[in-house]
Amino acid sequence: MISPVRNLVIDARCLQDQAFARRGIGSHVAGLIAGGRARSDIRADCRFIALIDPALPALAEDFRALFEDTRVVAYRHATEQTIFLQPSPMTHDPLWIARLLADPSVPAVALVYDFIPHDYPQHYLTNAITRVRYYASLAPTRKLGRAPGSVGRGHRRVAARRDACPKHPP
Repeated sequence: MISPVRNLVIDARCLQDQAFARRGIGSHVAGLIAGGRARSDIRADCRFIALIDPALPALAEDFRALFEDTRVVAYRHATEQTIFLQPSPMTHDPLWIARLLADPSVPAVALVYDFIPHDYPQHYLTNAITRVRYYASLAPTRKLGRAPGSVGRGHRRVAARRDACPKHPP
C-alpha cells in the first residue's frame, strides 16, 4: 500500500512569469492545481507547495491561494514524503530544480502540453541562445520515468525531441 503523499511540490515559475502566467501553460497549470485541490481525497493527503524563484515577480494572489506554502529552494527535508511536479519543463532553467530531480527518493512528474517551439523554430528558436535553452530544458526529462497510464504518443514525442537535441546546437 502506498502511503499518503505529504508534500506535492510544484514548480510554480510558469505562474510567476508574465509571459506564461495568464495564457496557455499558466492557465492549464492553475486549472490543474485548482482541480486537484477541489478533490477532498487529494486535499486530505497532500500539501500543495509552490516552488518559486525569488528573481521572478511574486505569485499573483489568485495563484498564491492555490498553495498552502511556498519555498524558494529545491530541497526536500529528510523527514518529508514528497512528490515533485514540473508542470512546465520547457519554459525555465532546469538547473534550478536539479536537486529534486536527482533525489531518488522523490518521484517526479513532468507535464508536457505541446512542442510549439520545436515545431515552429523559425518563430521561437531564432538564435543559438534560444535553441540551447530549449533543448537543455528537455535534458532533465531523462530522469523521469514513464508513469503507468501516461499518454504513449506524448511520451514518445518527448523522448524523440529530447533525443534529437543536437550535441552542439548551431
